[in-house]
Amino acid sequence: MTQHKPLTGSGSQEEALEAAQELLSGMRHYGHLEAAKQPTLVAAVLLALSNPDFTLDQDVEAGEGYDSNVSDGEKICQAVHKYLESVNLPNGTISVMMEQFSFVKSNTRINRVDGQLGESTISWVTRVIRERLYGYMTDKNSIPAVDVLGYLYRESAATGGGDGLALGIVLTPAHVSTLMAELVSVTPGDVVLDPTAGTGSFLLAAEKVARERDHNSSPLNSNGLAPVFCGIELQDKLFTLATTNMLLRHGSSNVVHGSIFDPDAESLFPPCVPKQGKEVNNPARKFDKMLLNPPHGLAK
Repeated sequence: MTQHKPLTGSGSQEEALEAAQELLSGMRHYGHLEAAKQPTLVAAVLLALSNPDFTLDQDVEAGEGYDSNVSDGEKICQAVHKYLESVNLPNGTISVMMEQFSFVKSNTRINRVDGQLGESTISWVTRVIRERLYGYMTDKNSIPAVDVLGYLYRESAATGGGDGLALGIVLTPAHVSTLMAELVSVTPGDVVLDPTAGTGSFLLAAEKVARERDHNSSPLNSNGLAPVFCGIELQDKLFTLATTNMLLRHGSSNVVHGSIFDPDAESLFPPCVPKQGKEVNNPARKFDKMLLNPPHGLAK
């Protein structure tokens, strides 16, 4: 069994984006994978690598419950499902995410050995992510300056079209989301909400700013409270990417599947322990700061 840990000194933002571009090119060239599915494949591999029992190596003993005769994509999905169960996500969340990942095991082209690569496209993608991206996106000692999954989504949409614009999906560049988090003065201990979370770039930016404002490098504020980053996302694909981002950063996720426009949107989040000085008889979750790039073009 192989332990997959964040890689020390795994590379700068530029190196991470260079690896992301290589992944996009390879998934298109070797796997002929449609652009809309490319970020989702990367998300699936990232989650599989978070399962310490996961391996695609044929000469390494597979973890319990893994069949060496199944495809690489099936191994990915098995590892992802076990990992999602291990972090106690709601069954509904797991179902949505596994439905998004279903093509990973059913797409024959990305699962068969490519003559140029000498391995399957999935195996190649896994190797690139493990060596060049996983550590950058999970290192708890630093906060990524860019939302890599959001970057992949934007780049794949630009090259392959898709329904993003028709759905009003406009993802926010990293420098803008970071500026907004700075302007609302996100600090350690804040409970932050993005009600149209997309891939979670605002939540990553909020964490980055909160950490930079904490000169003691402690995740807690003066009241001993850790920051909480919450999101709401309606689109299945973006919800999957945002949840993946949060799991990679924290091993848990406060992103929920739904719409801020729903009449019962307040019930999407369970109540939290009130912060000092806040009402205790209000069952709704309390938020200190809100960041959002609202969707454009939707009638409601």
